[in-house]
Amino acid sequence: MTIIRCIDCSDECPGYKIEKGTILKIIVPYGTYPYEIEVETNYSNEHNFQGSKYYRLESESKEGMYQFKSLISIKKSGVFKIRIKEKKEKNNIKTIYFNVYPEIQVGNKRIPINGLTIQTHIVKIMGKIDTWEEHYRTMKECGYNCIHLTPIQKIGPSGSAYSISEHLDIENNIFKEEMSKEEKYQKIEESIYQLRNKYQIGSIIDIVLSHISSKSPLVIEHPEICYTIEKCPHLKIGYKFDSLIHQCIIDIIKDKYPEGLGIFHTENDVYRFMEYFKEKYIIPGEFWLYYVIDVNKHKEEYLKYEKEHKEGKRGKEGSPEELAKRLEKYVMVDGSYEKNHIRINIEKGFEEVPNLEGFIKAIDVLNVDNYRKYDEDINAAIQNCTNTIKYKCFDEAGPRIEKVSKEEHILPYYFEVIDGKNSKGEKVHIVAAHHGWVFGGDPFFDFVGDNKSKVYIRREAVVWEDSLKLNYGRKYEENKFLWDYMGEYGMSNAKIFNGFRLDNCHSVPLEALEFIIEKSREVNPELIVLAELFSDNQAAIMEYVVRCGIQGLVREGQRGRNPEELKGVAYQSGWFKPVGGILEESLYEELPAEVQPMDGWTYDLTHDNEPTEGNRNSNDALSTAGVVCMTLGCIGSTRGYDELVPYRIDCVKEERKYKIYKWGIENTVGISAGKKIMNELHERMGIEGYNEFYCESNGNIISITRRNPKTNKIIVMYVHTSFKGNYSSNPSTKEYNIPNYQIDKFLFFGALTTGMLSSMENNEKEISGYQCICDITRDYNIVKKFVEIKNNTNGVEIKFEQFPTGSVVCFELTLIKTPKTKWEIPNVQLTASEMNEILFESPEEMGVNKFEITEGKYLNFIGIGGIIPLLSNNLSDGIYQKLREGILEHLIPYLTQNMKKNKLGEYIEKELQEIKEYPRFLIPKYFTAFIKKVYNFIVQRTFEGQLRTTALQFYVNCKGTPLIKEGLIPEHIHIEKESLCAGFPHFNTGYMRNWGRDTFISLRGLLLQTGRFTEAKNTIRGYLCAMRHGLIPNLLDGGDHSRYNARDATWFCMSGIVDYCRMAPQGIEILKETVYRLDSSHEGITRINKNKKRVMTVAECMQEILEDHANGIHFREYNAGPQIDSVMTSEGFNIDIETDLSTGIIKGGNEWNCGTWMDKMGSSQRGGNMGHPGSSRDGGDVEIEGLLMKVLHWINTSKAFPYSSVKVKMYGEYSYQKWEKLLYSNFHKYFYIPKEMSQDKEYCIDTTIVNKRGIYKDVYGSTKKWPDYQLRPNFLITLVEAPSLFVGHEEEVKEALRVVRKYLVGPLGMKTLDPTDWNYKPDYYNTDTDDYSTANGLNYHNGPEWIWPYGYYVMAMLMYNPDNLNKDDLQRYCRSLMFNHYKYIIHDKWLSLPELTNYNGAKCFASCDSQAWSIATILDATIRAEQL
Repeated sequence: MTIIRCIDCSDECPGYKIEKGTILKIIVPYGTYPYEIEVETNYSNEHNFQGSKYYRLESESKEGMYQFKSLISIKKSGVFKIRIKEKKEKNNIKTIYFNVYPEIQVGNKRIPINGLTIQTHIVKIMGKIDTWEEHYRTMKECGYNCIHLTPIQKIGPSGSAYSISEHLDIENNIFKEEMSKEEKYQKIEESIYQLRNKYQIGSIIDIVLSHISSKSPLVIEHPEICYTIEKCPHLKIGYKFDSLIHQCIIDIIKDKYPEGLGIFHTENDVYRFMEYFKEKYIIPGEFWLYYVIDVNKHKEEYLKYEKEHKEGKRGKEGSPEELAKRLEKYVMVDGSYEKNHIRINIEKGFEEVPNLEGFIKAIDVLNVDNYRKYDEDINAAIQNCTNTIKYKCFDEAGPRIEKVSKEEHILPYYFEVIDGKNSKGEKVHIVAAHHGWVFGGDPFFDFVGDNKSKVYIRREAVVWEDSLKLNYGRKYEENKFLWDYMGEYGMSNAKIFNGFRLDNCHSVPLEALEFIIEKSREVNPELIVLAELFSDNQAAIMEYVVRCGIQGLVREGQRGRNPEELKGVAYQSGWFKPVGGILEESLYEELPAEVQPMDGWTYDLTHDNEPTEGNRNSNDALSTAGVVCMTLGCIGSTRGYDELVPYRIDCVKEERKYKIYKWGIENTVGISAGKKIMNELHERMGIEGYNEFYCESNGNIISITRRNPKTNKIIVMYVHTSFKGNYSSNPSTKEYNIPNYQIDKFLFFGALTTGMLSSMENNEKEISGYQCICDITRDYNIVKKFVEIKNNTNGVEIKFEQFPTGSVVCFELTLIKTPKTKWEIPNVQLTASEMNEILFESPEEMGVNKFEITEGKYLNFIGIGGIIPLLSNNLSDGIYQKLREGILEHLIPYLTQNMKKNKLGEYIEKELQEIKEYPRFLIPKYFTAFIKKVYNFIVQRTFEGQLRTTALQFYVNCKGTPLIKEGLIPEHIHIEKESLCAGFPHFNTGYMRNWGRDTFISLRGLLLQTGRFTEAKNTIRGYLCAMRHGLIPNLLDGGDHSRYNARDATWFCMSGIVDYCRMAPQGIEILKETVYRLDSSHEGITRINKNKKRVMTVAECMQEILEDHANGIHFREYNAGPQIDSVMTSEGFNIDIETDLSTGIIKGGNEWNCGTWMDKMGSSQRGGNMGHPGSSRDGGDVEIEGLLMKVLHWINTSKAFPYSSVKVKMYGEYSYQKWEKLLYSNFHKYFYIPKEMSQDKEYCIDTTIVNKRGIYKDVYGSTKKWPDYQLRPNFLITLVEAPSLFVGHEEEVKEALRVVRKYLVGPLGMKTLDPTDWNYKPDYYNTDTDDYSTANGLNYHNGPEWIWPYGYYVMAMLMYNPDNLNKDDLQRYCRSLMFNHYKYIIHDKWLSLPELTNYNGAKCFASCDSQAWSIATILDATIRAEQL
């Protein structure tokens, strides 16, 4: 089956690894961009690769699911780009890379990169090309399938293969006779062809891009390719120092070491030499003038100017510091970096100081910092020179030089001085910087070219005197010749070789390197790119890996100095793909694309390092090679390692050649027999797909497992390492068990033991290693008395009788019981209730204990919705550890306790019981795959689908908390127990579960938009049963201890009834539905329900609400006092609501209570806010007016409501037509704040306290007045619910929305207060402090960003279109407003949206994690966006 791998272009990941044969799915998720996009790629199955040629992809999906989706069948290798562009402007928004790893075709074999076994050969030591075949034969005998060659290009006089003189020509010494360039390339090509086809060995060539030979003729022709002091004048100071120190040495040699100067017997001789240099060269040369303002020169200029301008303006007297401050702005740096390049504009400076004395003193002040910089740089340079000489003269690892000389540079030249003539006959003089590296520095930093770098003046680099650093610049246009030249160099090699090893590639600018590699891939699409890239800057390394398509980074087993470190090197071979890993292709139809790993190219030993390093015994070679053999990526070794050459073969100084072996006579050399078996094994594991890895160390034993997920077979190797101090013939742990597997085949045993090594052959012409006896066998019968491997009833036992250091043993095992890889989920139609049982029922609602999944962490839900958020791709997560420990025994009955009522639930339990019996290490893999498959079967994987699924969480029959308590409602007027909770985990059980306001804000989104009309009707009827005083309860508490302290809850309920009438089939029939008005002996039903009717219709209840509000509502909460609210003041319990019949506006509340959703009451004695509302919003609340208008407009236009007016005491009939008309004509007068102050007279405005303009007031007529003018998001509700209120005022609305967008919109929620407001406090912690405004969370609604108003913001943008976009662009823009919500919900542990966030979307830990009205309004907005 072809696997689909998906790249989500909204993720931050810059690059992916894709296998050839994959179907690549490219998606731009719902709402990612607010504008129309185009997606293009430079991948094509029809055309040859050209890096700069892009092909537009067509979307295969409607934007409601994805903003873009396209499928590509991947048939070619290479590194490709996906570009996302804004369609209208054509500008590039984002670039994503994907790397399709190539395979090497050698003979009739195709070998993947992770199957390569590469051996490094130093070309100059291979001899003439005619003898190379002998080395190919040696490689073949050792089992290698790829050669790595050092550079073959013409080299400079130093003899280093890495100091290339001509990149486009080949070194003459490779050939017996003189040849043309073309003939040399042909000869190389023939040899590599023979290697590939006769010996089935691929080829990797070193590519050197960072530097060029100091003696290259190319430099004279094109000096711009180097870092010259002309092009980089900041290097001049370093060059001057370099010149002086070497002039000093030359003079000392010329004077024949006067008084022993320059001869170093002790460290004191070094100090004396450096002190002499400073006194005789630095000081007389006035080196400080490169740093400071020259006082004498400026004194002369001042006097001259004074003489010429006797009447010139002069500055006032002042201290030297004051005068220096005046002069500072006239300091000029001319950029020449010569002496006196720092100057003062004498004309301006003259006018700032009173006299010459003041001028000089001011310069002295300015020079204090300049002299400090001078001292720091010169002292650092002298110290580094001192350290270099001490190393070269006295360090054991140094060359032990005794004196300065011309032949051996005791101090390196940092610069090359080149004089010559170019091809035009022009004289050329160049001073260019040598290349090198800085110990402990950032290798990606251009320490030569960056003018802030002090490396070359402080002499902090280890320079290569035979090479010049190449200066690419950052753009092609900055050095076209060099980019093209190196591009041709890359292509010429790519045509011949299978791949590149990028030498020192971190020293090449990424842009240039990407250009060169791309050009090379154009001529060889199957090009492999490996690299030497050392840095602690992992982000920078990853950028190089991604953009250049690097498929292996050099690692080295020799770096591991003990078994644990060696294990660490093994793990670096590839990004962690553990045995039993989660993402197995056979279990999924589609998987996320694999993030580009930093794959390893793991050597036992590279050609750069000594074999004696690494704290090892002399018989370690085979065991280290064994560990390397089992690593995941390609592996490598250097020629000489297998032959046990005990030193590093110097690629510059070594003159001898590699030994040519007579393989018919010599059957084995060194550890070659062992290497052959291990290299062949590594190749096989790569080809067959043993791509899961596990490694552990136990004392000196390292055990390594490679698993093939397709066959379930594993290959296991035990290695007895040989680090210094360990000479044992047997490991401390002698017995091991591998459960669930049986022996398939014994692969080999090998041992290289101490005492078997003899002295090295003395050969002046050939490089030879130690002679040894390396025991290697594939015959188990030979070794079973040393290592016993046998099956038992449940696995394999391994016993070591004799397993000395330096030994390896390897065998292959097969799984006893093969797990199922396909599940056929029954195709059943689930009701909303059944879906909730499978996904979301919470333990608190069901009255059961929470399930502790890991220590201190509990499942949020009983169903699989509690498991899904915990299923990551990281096998080390706690849940996977518990699964391996056997937790399924208890988890299965817990998960399925409620879902077994339907066919799907029964199926889930059955399959989980089967998975429980799988090998423990495989349970996480199969459990995860199965649970995800079930979840994806149930849930539509779109944003709307996820929201609809999450909506199921909130409506359930909560045990012990029915909507209306039993016994309060007669059986014939039945109210179901199910109810809509406010949120998890704070508001889902007990008296805090059912809130009138939360319920009816959520009703449309959670129940009506999802088609759950029966549940919506039940909810409406239930709350109306508990209606009193013309209000529904805010806190329902089963209708028994309800509180009626919310002015807005009733109007959200009325709005919900209107929505039901509009949205439900035959929705207006609800008006005839009956409710049973609850009695209340403690409040007196006759006062509450004047007509004493107990059974009423919904329409009658609505009429009562309207009439009571028109007449005014005045009461004191029953049982007022600390028994119902411990912090509220006495006045806060008084509930007062009035309707101004002249304007139609409803007003209510007082400054001591908070009757709207912004209902936080202060509770801190410490902070002094006890009994003080955070936002009382007393007066006419803008959203209540909007909800009232919605109801009135519906009554007057639908003709479904059986009443046309209310009766008002002392007034008479007050018609709904009149009420609506008055409200419409007065709303803007009392609520709108005009954009221009000149318009204030047309509105009810106190100009002195206006803060923001072009908006709608939050309230009208508050006691304190200033709250009226606060910018809050509440008028968004009015915009959405009552569009008829804004007919003729569309421009005002658009301006108000633009203001909201500027000030209130957060990533997920709406700021609840204008950030410029003095009371804005955006972070909610609900802890006690001394701060009045935040103590115990008083700022709950004064800044924190709430999600549910955000849904209203999106709906308002859809309705009023403030940017005047066309329909498609508006829809696209509004989708993008919810992109963050899409990303949040799919990664959230509750699969939901929170109640609120802190500033800029930061998590608020005091918030509900899953909030009903947050999901409701965002779902509502999503559906509306799709219906636009």
